[in-house]
Amino acid sequence: MFLFEQVQHITAPMDKVWPFFANPKNLALLTPPSMKFRILDKLPDEIENGLVVRFKVNVLGIPVNWTSLIQRTAEPGYFNDLQVEGPFNFWYHQHYFKEVEGGVEVKDRLYYLPPFGFIGKLFHPLIVKRKLIETFEYRYHKINELFGNAKSAEV
Repeated sequence: MFLFEQVQHITAPMDKVWPFFANPKNLALLTPPSMKFRILDKLPDEIENGLVVRFKVNVLGIPVNWTSLIQRTAEPGYFNDLQVEGPFNFWYHQHYFKEVEGGVEVKDRLYYLPPFGFIGKLFHPLIVKRKLIETFEYRYHKINELFGNAKSAEV
């Protein structure tokens, strides 16, 4: 099992930050254009426990169906999603939101297993981890663009 964590400080109030992240339609804004992210179903404007989000995304240039289940949400402050169909053998993403001086701290904690067993683990540092870092860097810059000055640190 691999763990990826990132913390980002957003200089905006919780009442602006939470509604943005809690809207599943905004996932498209936070995904690099090269991944050709496309939501497959009509979605509500806010996540809820049990919400299924189906989308198509390019992984290493290959279109892949991905289905995520929002298992738990605690407004405002936390939600998680679990991949129930997709390219990873396991994907569990926790999203934490905490009011701090000057804004909101957003923390992502991602537990995952790449596909293809031993071979996937072998190529993890060269392909999977590098792509995750690239994706989260894109997300960081996009959030900074949308909310203004932000600070980030990979944990």
